[in-house]
Amino acid sequence: PVAGAPLSRLPPEADGLCGAILRRALARVDEALAPVAVSQFGTARVADLYDAGELEFSEREPAVNVYGEGGEFHPHCDHQGLTVLVPLSEGHGGGGTGFWAREDAPEGSAEAWDDDDDREEAEVARRSAEPPATVLRPARGSALLFSGDVLHAGLPVARGSRVMLVASF
Repeated sequence: PVAGAPLSRLPPEADGLCGAILRRALARVDEALAPVAVSQFGTARVADLYDAGELEFSEREPAVNVYGEGGEFHPHCDHQGLTVLVPLSEGHGGGGTGFWAREDAPEGSAEAWDDDDDREEAEVARRSAEPPATVLRPARGSALLFSGDVLHAGLPVARGSRVMLVASF
């Protein structure tokens, strides 16, 4: 794949595999992070919501993102309760997911970024002008879970291809 390549649909059999991978990650959320499931989704079992088709995903997700050399995903917040990233490849150079430290809203400022897209864009640009505070490169098949209000980015791939299952809901 090359940077900027058009999106394409996965073959139907891939949907089943992606569903199985996501179900496994959600089972771990239910097992190890039950308080997160309750606080974010009002239930002790997120996997049950997934199986019932009751999770609201970000547009075009769950998805498999493929990043070729130079491919990246610019800094952003998902604005969802939980984001799940599962690396499906290994051996590429560079890449990883960068995270910026959370900042409290200044006194008197509006706290919801959804109210003003221009303000959000300016805030993301300001914060991401510095390098990320943390960069994680989890092993293939592991899951990276984080709140949808965390500023993060898919960092540029130096060589090879980086393939990720992505689901924000």
